[in-house]
Amino acid sequence: MSPEEFISDLNMRLELVGSPLLLSPMPEHISSQRSLMFSSNSSQIVIVDGNEPARIQTGFESKYGRYCVDPAHRDHDVQILDIIPKCTKLSDENGNVIPSPSTTVIYLDAVTEEVGYFEIPDCVMLHPGFGYYTKKLNQHELVPMNFIPKDMEFVTAPNHDEGLYNLGVNANVVYMPLWGTTNDAFLISDEFQKKMTHTAVDQIVLAIDSDHIPLNLYGDNENYKIFPDIGQTVRDDGIVIALREHTSNSLIADITDDNLRVPSLHDDVYVAPAGAKVVDVKVFVNKSKYNELKGIGTYKQIVRYQESYNAYYVTISKCYEKYLAQGYKIGPAFANHVVECKGRSYTNEFKDLVLYNKKDPVDLIYLIITFANKSMISRGFKLTSREGAKGVISDVWKKEDMPSYQCGSKRVYADIVITGESPFNRLNSSQNYEQFINYASDIVVQRCVDNVIPFNDQYEYLLGFIEHVRPVYAKYLREQTGQTIQQKLAFVDEIKEHGIYYIIPPFTKSMTPDMILSISKDYQIDETDISFYQYDKSGNRYRVDGKYKGIIGSKYMFLLGKIPIDALSAIEFGYVSQFNLPIKPSINDIKQQSRFGWTPGRYGEDETSIQTVSYGPRLTCRILGVYSNCVPAQRLLKHHLLTDPHPTQLNMIEMSDEEIIQQSTVNALFQHMFAACGYKLTSVEGVE
Repeated sequence: MSPEEFISDLNMRLELVGSPLLLSPMPEHISSQRSLMFSSNSSQIVIVDGNEPARIQTGFESKYGRYCVDPAHRDHDVQILDIIPKCTKLSDENGNVIPSPSTTVIYLDAVTEEVGYFEIPDCVMLHPGFGYYTKKLNQHELVPMNFIPKDMEFVTAPNHDEGLYNLGVNANVVYMPLWGTTNDAFLISDEFQKKMTHTAVDQIVLAIDSDHIPLNLYGDNENYKIFPDIGQTVRDDGIVIALREHTSNSLIADITDDNLRVPSLHDDVYVAPAGAKVVDVKVFVNKSKYNELKGIGTYKQIVRYQESYNAYYVTISKCYEKYLAQGYKIGPAFANHVVECKGRSYTNEFKDLVLYNKKDPVDLIYLIITFANKSMISRGFKLTSREGAKGVISDVWKKEDMPSYQCGSKRVYADIVITGESPFNRLNSSQNYEQFINYASDIVVQRCVDNVIPFNDQYEYLLGFIEHVRPVYAKYLREQTGQTIQQKLAFVDEIKEHGIYYIIPPFTKSMTPDMILSISKDYQIDETDISFYQYDKSGNRYRVDGKYKGIIGSKYMFLLGKIPIDALSAIEFGYVSQFNLPIKPSINDIKQQSRFGWTPGRYGEDETSIQTVSYGPRLTCRILGVYSNCVPAQRLLKHHLLTDPHPTQLNMIEMSDEEIIQQSTVNALFQHMFAACGYKLTSVEGVE
């Protein structure tokens, strides 16, 4: 089948579809606002351990993978000249070799005939909290004088899999009104939680001045060690390094062996998740003070790292001189790297001081510790999918408690529960198409697995079903599977083991309600009884059956990089409008004056919806009034908090729900706005 025929069933030329909407199979069923949401979210997607190909793909996933960060990229074929570890001859206090965090490969470009270089790192950090351990490829080809084609990969992200670029996870989704689900709140299973485990990479950046004493947190009385070496893990209390600022009055007490091994409240403490692995350490020492530090046991570990890096700098400089002597042209990238190495080396003409950046000189020691840890999602983490259906995890259930249905001989459990109103409210019904297609596919495949469909008819049965979904793709598969019995059997066995995978580009003509109705009728696909488990007040588990009919089908889900712990905010200052309601200043200078959030308490439509679902509209109105928009209720609450002998035991203020609602500032403003148009709003009881 020609490429033109493969896309002959599209309603729009793909050249007109913008990025990253090309990753969305059915954008014609997504509102423009939600498409914009997915475009915004796509740059925040985190690589997860359970990444896998989407069951419904657009065919452009691998093309996006070409733009993955590639520190070993070359424009042309090259010949390798030298291979130099970043940490040379580095060992810990016991003489054990410390692994190098990266390797520098110097090459000769076959086209420009210039000397260039690339890096092969063990770990990549793209921004705080987001990164991954790299996947190494073709390492046996890294041999001096070896010729390397430009397309040969040496390092890549772990979500590349045989040409595929997998960013998400196929999750079984059920749309139903369970507790904990709203437009923006999802329930997930513990099994799905584990699949979304990811690598978080972050850094500790600090300056050690002359009046700081680094504590001996990782050493003993014989060896002074102030932080874990590369490849080692952070201790159980999460402290990576601690600095003690001494004074003349406290110096004697501060520097005893025992005190230097125990952090105190007045120390500057730098932390990471307990058990996090140190993947890189960069040390920058002021040159004029380097010889002085070499004789001080406190800085023995710092000196070891500085000597190792200095050996690397010297090696790069010698390579540069060797290439010049051999008549090679030096490329601009390698030339800049040589200048950087010469500036940081202690054995050349640059002897004033080491500059870490263009602004600030290093006073004594500048330290950058990069660490990585496995992070498991929980409440507060954000998920999204290709139609822009972003939501926050509200709770995690055991897999066996999640909604499930019987599919032939197999029990299928939901991974995510989403409220059924979400696709309608968000105007992104493409998720309903995706869920139904995969639900119907699971039933059709399971019928073959259970031999409900005669063995000799299974090939045509499966291809006939795929033809209902997308006829052009079914024709393509017929051509690819061949005509022999063995090829057809292999195709059927592959589907029975892995399920049906589709390629559905944007704006495919067959993605219509008629396709859904046709599949439902011809393959007897209908809603099914869904059961789940609940717990009573005594903690007893009971099964809920016959209360809900629906479907459980797969949808491709992503994890967003907005990690909750990094977004914690506290009240420091707040602004209110003329209606005594919280507002958020729009001037960036004001926002940036504090590290904390400026909004006193964000309370929007989602929070109101969550509370209304949880405990009803009357109590929600009361909470809103007392804490936000009823001035008399606020004043009464403040009075009690200031004057009651036990304010933390205060349960209720002496205002009725009706009084709070009637005196609400928002209610008064609402009535005023309608009065300007000639309408008077009154409360009516007892009307259905």
